[in-house]
Amino acid sequence: MTDALAPAKLRKFPTLKWSNWYLTALKLAVGLLLVLLILLLWLLRQNEAEEQRSTLIADVLWLEQILSFRLEGNAEQLQQLALDLSQEKTGNALFRLRSQHLIKNSPELQQILWLDSSAHLLDSMPTQNLPRLGRGGPENNTTADTKALTKPEPSADLPADMQARAIELASKLGKTVYTDVYQSSGTPQFEVFFPLFENGLYHGSLVGVYSLNTLLKQLVPWWFTEKYRVRILDANGHALASKSRVNETSTIFSYTVPFDPPGFGMAIQVTAYRGTGSNAQTLITALIIALAAAVLVSLWVMRGHIQRRLAAEQALRSEYAFRKAMEDSLTV
Repeated sequence: MTDALAPAKLRKFPTLKWSNWYLTALKLAVGLLLVLLILLLWLLRQNEAEEQRSTLIADVLWLEQILSFRLEGNAEQLQQLALDLSQEKTGNALFRLRSQHLIKNSPELQQILWLDSSAHLLDSMPTQNLPRLGRGGPENNTTADTKALTKPEPSADLPADMQARAIELASKLGKTVYTDVYQSSGTPQFEVFFPLFENGLYHGSLVGVYSLNTLLKQLVPWWFTEKYRVRILDANGHALASKSRVNETSTIFSYTVPFDPPGFGMAIQVTAYRGTGSNAQTLITALIIALAAAVLVSLWVMRGHIQRRLAAEQALRSEYAFRKAMEDSLTV
């Protein structure tokens, strides 16, 4: 009887060993597929992020060039106007004609001022004085006709030390000088000074007053603000002006470049928004990984089922062999 049971034991182990090896190899293959799938999706995500970052940098540099070209173009026209005013004896008509044309084509220029050597206001466009900073009281809303009957007042809305420093630099260096940003009625502004010389002697300045909010409104296109949030920061990193057509939402990355001119540590920061496409891609990626994990779990459950079935079959074979051996022993 012992000899009759021996073949059944010999047949049991090779079958289980082969099935365990087959299921283990299959699990390893599915696990490796899951790992490679996750790695592939991660690489695709990294490549997409790198492409988005490259696109963001290119768009930021393009925007910085647009702003710089506009400021430099206005500076050239104002510089030419300052040169023409230095040569004209009666330049009020020339000043108003050219200033009106420049403000019409460049709305970010809130006002153009003509100061004498003592920083007294000679003329301005628009004709009413817009508030510049601090003391923007009723005396700053006089019209050109009223000013013709009164003594010109110093241009004192800009901080005195800032204006004096800008005029001193412009008169000594003989070139364009920008001021730092200041707040006027809650609006961030900066100014640019152009010196006027006659026979080598300083005798006045031409001043352009810029609004940062209007600058962004006029020069940043609508499609740009649907993809990015544009902000102008001061030297301490505080936002001075911003523009965006998208509500507050999650962002992915940002890029910052210096805003010079006007300088003084100001910078242009552009932040990319996370689009709806990124959320859909994340959902699809999560579903693919979940399906692959479900296949691996199903394979693990099937492995247990197959092992139980093989164990039952082996037990049945052992029982059959035992019964067969008993029958054969009875015959003997």
